[in-house]
Amino acid sequence: MGKSIPLKALLRAKENGKPKAIRMQGQIPAVLYGKKTESKSIKIDAAEFEKVYGQAGESALLDLTIDSDKPAKVLVYAVQRDPVKGRILSVDFYKVDMKQKITTEIPLNFIGESKAVNEMKGVLVKSIDEIEVECLPGNLVQSKP
Repeated sequence: MGKSIPLKALLRAKENGKPKAIRMQGQIPAVLYGKKTESKSIKIDAAEFEKVYGQAGESALLDLTIDSDKPAKVLVYAVQRDPVKGRILSVDFYKVDMKQKITTEIPLNFIGESKAVNEMKGVLVKSIDEIEVECLPGNLVQSKP
């Protein structure tokens, strides 16, 4: 298990919660949900999230602190990006119960080159890009995007 990475968030109020206005302030609209958890509309700092997401990827636990609440263990469930500019448009966080198994997909990272690719000018064809695993959240293998 890797160590949890902290991330701060603020609750979104109806008067300041429009996604376009949030993005213009350098923040990202996001949502937090999970079993036995009330969904919350939140916003996170875009630069801070880019840094954290670069470290954590989709399979590392984050300690998400909303306003001054106690940190919650979450996974990045989904990241929506602008198809042209590539910037992050919104993020979904899933609050996990550390005592219950979860099923998630972990991206596969292929390291190094085979002799066939390196010496004989072959091409590596990957038939799968990710693998589905079931485990306790604390036992997830960290994988970067």
